[in-house]
Amino acid sequence: MIMYENNKVIYNFERCEKLENALYLSQFNTYKNFKLTSKKTVINSLDTSTYNMNIHSISLVDTMECISSEDEQMTGKKLILVGDIDTDVTLDYVVNKRNRSFSKKNILKLKIPFSTFIQMPRKIENKDKINLKYLIQDITSSILDDNLFISITAIISYENSSKIE
Repeated sequence: MIMYENNKVIYNFERCEKLENALYLSQFNTYKNFKLTSKKTVINSLDTSTYNMNIHSISLVDTMECISSEDEQMTGKKLILVGDIDTDVTLDYVVNKRNRSFSKKNILKLKIPFSTFIQMPRKIENKDKINLKYLIQDITSSILDDNLFISITAIISYENSSKIE
């Protein structure tokens, strides 16, 4: 298990296939539009996949301990995460040049930014090792008017085995 340190927070971050019994998690959606440069193409197919999630900034902050107006238990600790998701987009398209058509395939390596937070156990501190897992639930992509739109739904969960209340 590889541990990282950022803003005095020691953490591990790994992808998983399934999340079970996670008490502390954040489900979020992130999206981005990309302008496609060529207007003289016809897209035959579009395939999008994700292969990694990266954290660029992580902070553990004290917050209020209360019940929110949405009936969410505010524990008094929040883990704030900022990063991006590495995404591969394969475009299979037809190019028309000088009255000739030919098929072409491009692979675009794109980053979709995200920011989210997780309510954490109240007594957790920066010195505690924080194990995080993530799951990509859904990825949707479409092309509309020379724009490539990518939307990703993901979950990041806090998964420490030792009980910290």
